[in-house]
Amino acid sequence: MTKHKSRKDMVQSLSGFPELLPAEQIVYQKFLDTVREVYELFGFAQIQTPAVERVGILTAKGGDEKEIYTLSRLAAGPGEKSQTDMALHFDLTVPLARYVSQHKEELTFPFRRFQIQPVWRGERA
Repeated sequence: MTKHKSRKDMVQSLSGFPELLPAEQIVYQKFLDTVREVYELFGFAQIQTPAVERVGILTAKGGDEKEIYTLSRLAAGPGEKSQTDMALHFDLTVPLARYVSQHKEELTFPFRRFQIQPVWRGERA
């Protein structure tokens, strides 16, 4: 039996995907600006990695598969698969390791970086 969602349920944000009201966003952004300024003051550079990584990368070092949101396409064309080998990263450690491995020839070590990005875990908030 299929449970029908009420209109209220349909407009609620998903658990684990927070939304901030404008006043909260202003405070949060000021906090992030302060953190960023302090890191940069001490010679750290900001990096960003894609929100999406290959599933094999995320699970190679024992990532908990229950925490990983995989991606699929809603509509696949003829001969295309709807399933992909991509997933949202659940922390920033694995993407950092991939980033350093990919760019090691262009980086200076010790690599002083900071990274402020959303992460997605398949757990209840």
